[in-house]
Amino acid sequence: MLFFIIVFCAVSMFEWFRFRQQSKKDKWTLLSLVIGASLWEVMAYSFQWWPAPNDFIVYAFGWVDTLLKPT
Repeated sequence: MLFFIIVFCAVSMFEWFRFRQQSKKDKWTLLSLVIGASLWEVMAYSFQWWPAPNDFIVYAFGWVDTLLKPT
Protein backbone atom coordinates (compact mmCIF):
# COMPACT_ATOMS: atom_id res chain seq x y z
CA MET A 1 0.00 0.00 0.00
CA LEU A 2 2.85 2.36 0.78
CA PHE A 3 4.16 1.82 -2.74
CA PHE A 4 0.84 3.05 -4.19
CA ILE A 5 0.91 6.14 -1.99
CA ILE A 6 4.39 6.97 -3.24
CA VAL A 7 3.33 6.39 -6.86
CA PHE A 8 0.23 8.56 -6.37
CA CYS A 9 2.35 11.37 -4.93
CA ALA A 10 4.81 11.10 -7.82
CA VAL A 11 2.04 11.26 -10.41
CA SER A 12 0.49 14.18 -8.55
CA MET A 13 3.77 16.09 -8.63
CA PHE A 14 4.04 15.43 -12.36
CA GLU A 15 0.52 16.81 -12.83
CA TRP A 16 1.41 19.83 -10.70
CA PHE A 17 4.41 20.68 -12.90
CA ARG A 18 2.30 20.23 -16.02
CA PHE A 19 -0.45 22.42 -14.55
CA ARG A 20 1.82 25.37 -13.69
CA GLN A 21 0.71 27.42 -16.71
CA GLN A 22 -2.92 27.63 -15.53
CA SER A 23 -4.47 30.45 -13.53
CA LYS A 24 -3.61 30.90 -9.87
CA LYS A 25 -7.04 29.77 -8.70
CA ASP A 26 -6.82 26.55 -10.72
CA LYS A 27 -3.34 25.82 -9.39
CA TRP A 28 -4.45 26.19 -5.78
CA THR A 29 -7.52 24.07 -6.40
CA LEU A 30 -5.41 21.26 -7.85
CA LEU A 31 -2.85 21.57 -5.07
CA SER A 32 -5.52 21.37 -2.36
CA LEU A 33 -7.07 18.30 -4.01
CA VAL A 34 -3.68 16.58 -4.26
CA ILE A 35 -2.79 17.36 -0.64
CA GLY A 36 -6.21 16.26 0.57
CA ALA A 37 -6.09 12.99 -1.36
CA SER A 38 -2.52 12.32 -0.18
CA LEU A 39 -3.44 12.91 3.45
CA TRP A 40 -6.49 10.68 3.08
CA GLU A 41 -4.32 7.86 1.67
CA VAL A 42 -1.76 8.24 4.45
CA MET A 43 -4.50 8.13 7.08
CA ALA A 44 -6.00 5.01 5.46
CA TYR A 45 -2.56 3.41 5.47
CA SER A 46 -1.79 4.41 9.05
CA PHE A 47 -5.09 3.57 10.76
CA GLN A 48 -7.00 0.34 10.20
CA TRP A 49 -10.38 1.97 10.92
CA TRP A 50 -9.89 4.83 8.44
CA PRO A 51 -11.68 4.04 5.15
CA ALA A 52 -9.62 4.01 1.98
CA PRO A 53 -10.87 5.93 -1.07
CA ASN A 54 -11.50 2.61 -2.82
CA ASP A 55 -13.96 1.69 -0.06
CA PHE A 56 -16.09 4.70 -0.94
CA ILE A 57 -16.16 3.63 -4.58
CA VAL A 58 -17.32 0.17 -3.55
CA TYR A 59 -19.94 1.66 -1.21
CA ALA A 60 -21.23 4.00 -3.90
CA PHE A 61 -21.22 1.61 -6.86
CA GLY A 62 -21.20 -1.83 -5.28
CA TRP A 63 -24.88 -2.30 -5.99
CA VAL A 64 -24.11 -2.27 -9.72
CA ASP A 65 -22.21 -5.54 -9.31
CA THR A 66 -25.41 -7.36 -8.36
CA LEU A 67 -27.05 -6.10 -11.55
CA LEU A 68 -24.19 -7.34 -13.74
CA LYS A 69 -24.03 -10.88 -12.36
CA PRO A 70 -25.73 -13.46 -14.56
CA THR A 71 -28.73 -15.13 -12.97
